[in-house]
Amino acid sequence: MTKKSLFFSIALTCFFFVTSAVLNKQISKPPIKIEKQMSAINFQDSFYRLLFAGYKRMVADLLWIATLLESDLSHYKKKDLNNWMFLRFKSITDLDPKFLHAYSFGGQYLNIIKDDVEGAAYLFDKGLSYYPNNYSLNFNGGYLYAFELAEYDRAVKLYERIRHHPSAPKFIDSLIAKLKYEETGDLKTTFNVLKEMLKNESRDTLLIEKLKKDLYSIKATIDLECLNTINDSSCSRLDYKGQPYVLRDDEFTTQEPFSPYKLYTKKKGGLKIVPHSFLIFKKLS
Repeated sequence: MTKKSLFFSIALTCFFFVTSAVLNKQISKPPIKIEKQMSAINFQDSFYRLLFAGYKRMVADLLWIATLLESDLSHYKKKDLNNWMFLRFKSITDLDPKFLHAYSFGGQYLNIIKDDVEGAAYLFDKGLSYYPNNYSLNFNGGYLYAFELAEYDRAVKLYERIRHHPSAPKFIDSLIAKLKYEETGDLKTTFNVLKEMLKNESRDTLLIEKLKKDLYSIKATIDLECLNTINDSSCSRLDYKGQPYVLRDDEFTTQEPFSPYKLYTKKKGGLKIVPHSFLIFKKLS
């Protein structure tokens, strides 16, 4: 190879290298997003028990921290107890069966954020087997069984355990009475229960924000139906955030967009969505 051709080859290589570097900076590549459900690593519980036999609580604490840091908001649609967060909470509570916060927080997170009601029921039941009189487990577990699974007998048993607890809300007796008659298609009752859950939640920001969205949705649904059908002094004219409802095209609506809440009731053959006048309730995503 002559000096001239060598120089030309080096120059051409440099040209392509610089061009590649410039294009790499200027062309935005589509982000590759892998759902946590697909990327999360979970081991069999027997693996943890055998490998860390003398350090179970320490491993449970490490798994707990890792799970909180990696937690996501994606709903889990399947009913196979294979949600990655459920599997983590299960491993944590197998390693440390007395980990109370893993039951109370885990059950709430799976129910409210992940929509994994089967996983939440498992955690609440497991927690209650160790802490049968714990207020948080009974109250939040009662909500799950009453308003998500329509298992009223189970919900009544949980609520009755705490009806005389100092933290129990004043409406708990009327709630128990309604559940005994299998009446949960009541948005006002749902609002009161969620409001009580919010009052007792002081740690997790995601749970607090989700509860506030649901409360906003329920109050707006109740108020707008009143304003658009009755429109008298009994109707509230302020939403959950204290903002006035507005009149658009001869119909009252909210200043912020919202999705109506979804209620379930029991019927032969399973659950059904309860229609409320002109609306079908759909839970906020």
